[in-house]
Amino acid sequence: MQGYDPASGRPCDGVTVGLPSLTVDKTSPDLTRAEVGDVVSYTVSVTNDGRGDYTASSPAVLVDDLTAVLDDATYNDDADARPAVGSVSYAAPRLVWTGPLPAGETVRLGYTVTVTGGGDLRMRNLAFVPDGRCVDAADCPAPPEPECPVDMADLRSARTDVSPLHTALRQFEPAVSYGTCAEVDGGIPRLELDKAASATRAVRDGDTVTYEITATNTGAGAYTDARPASFVDDLSGVLDDATYNDDHEIVEGGGRLTFSAPRLVWSGPIGVGAAVTVRYSVTITGGGDRTARNIVFSPTDPCEDSDDCVPRPPRRCVDGVDPRAGLPCDGVDLVVVPGPEPGGPELPETGAPRGVRGLLVLALLLLAAGAYAAARGRRGPTV
Repeated sequence: MQGYDPASGRPCDGVTVGLPSLTVDKTSPDLTRAEVGDVVSYTVSVTNDGRGDYTASSPAVLVDDLTAVLDDATYNDDADARPAVGSVSYAAPRLVWTGPLPAGETVRLGYTVTVTGGGDLRMRNLAFVPDGRCVDAADCPAPPEPECPVDMADLRSARTDVSPLHTALRQFEPAVSYGTCAEVDGGIPRLELDKAASATRAVRDGDTVTYEITATNTGAGAYTDARPASFVDDLSGVLDDATYNDDHEIVEGGGRLTFSAPRLVWSGPIGVGAAVTVRYSVTITGGGDRTARNIVFSPTDPCEDSDDCVPRPPRRCVDGVDPRAGLPCDGVDLVVVPGPEPGGPELPETGAPRGVRGLLVLALLLLAAGAYAAARGRRGPTV
């Protein structure tokens, strides 16, 4: 009190210093419904909720590690800070913001990735305050493992500040390896299609062929009512040689199945590891190109029913994938052969091949004609 210790009466003086402190928050609304080909945006907010300032000489540092994202996505090189203070750097797989941050202020780091789906289909992304200073992405450490603390008390006890005074006082605080962090984790769904027919290769006029299609979600995220899966079975190459029997049904799973010539369309949710199976049939009539070829495929733009869906089927389906669009597909090719003649079953062919029999018949006709001409010549003119 007034320069004296009231208990002992000895002279004293003190300085109250406010220390800066960071909290981190991360969001990605797009990730909850992302699929291959989508652009996913991330926003990381870092706030100085301490009593002191981060300055240009002793800046705040934020690291965002994209290691578990880049196996399934491509970074679009578009990160920026709002407001535009400090600097942003990127060296795969880490994005770093560093700069001054007064007490009570917030900086938001935004960027996007494009989903490719080439990895484990799980996009776990972690932003954190490193222990100590790193001003460049190439120098910053890997993220904490196995994950961020989830309890707020743990978060506060784990905060790390990088001011010189705070560093000097660290000896009086519990040892920690990282500052606050925030994690976003989401799974990407993946559709696989399988198509089978009751006939294996050849069918005859009058045959009934039953088709069955199974769609399986082999990804790490679910298809939902808000973001459903869909597939289209185009029967253009079948209906010139067959009649659709209007008997389509869902035999496993849910969703909606509709038909509007020449397309059958299914749309609906599929959970992780779940499957949907649909079935329908056609009756072979012939009259077309004698080839029943059709491909089931996932359209580039999802369809909800057959009336609003007019995508073109892929020209080829290689190992279950449309090589041009990179989307799942599967196909069945059948050959239509002539059926039995009316009035009875077709008799089996015996004896010589047709070509040889034709030559024999022609030879016999020629011999008969020659014999007839010779006979007329011997008789002479008629009186």
